[in-house]
Amino acid sequence: MASVRRIPLLVPFTTMAALGVDPQQNIFSIDPVATLSNITAAIQAAFVPFLPPSNLTDVGVTSFSSGILAMRKFIAAMKPSGLIREVIDFDSPFILTEPAELTPSPGAVSSCYTQRFRQNPPAGYRFMPANSFSQVPSFPNPDVGAHAHDCIGFMMYHTAMITSSVAAFSDTPIPH
Repeated sequence: MASVRRIPLLVPFTTMAALGVDPQQNIFSIDPVATLSNITAAIQAAFVPFLPPSNLTDVGVTSFSSGILAMRKFIAAMKPSGLIREVIDFDSPFILTEPAELTPSPGAVSSCYTQRFRQNPPAGYRFMPANSFSQVPSFPNPDVGAHAHDCIGFMMYHTAMITSSVAAFSDTPIPH
């Protein structure tokens, strides 16, 4: 029986200072692998202490909209480690100054869920026209483009996770 691979989900909220040049303002700018390893070890000790300690082997990164800047900075900091296996972008091309491109990282699978059309998109570029969300009334923004942007950010995460190469299913059952 296949079971879901349990992986920690970290959502670091930072100030805009973390995007600047002062490394003291960004938790991942100095030895990001050690920082992530310490965080994941603490999570494992608190929530699944019955499992043997594990090593950080795969990292998936994602961002929504203007968070692409922080994600790119994180990818650059992690690049020497080779641990990034997946990059998921939720609608950064909605920002007109951003290219309608995938965000690359060496050795990683990249994808982008966006409402910005592109001729001959690369594999992983998932175009979602604004009217894809026309039947979703729960977001009050009357602007069709902004409504779709909000929906992509709030509603596409599940789809990205079930198609993720990092959060893939495993044949090894995990005790509950």
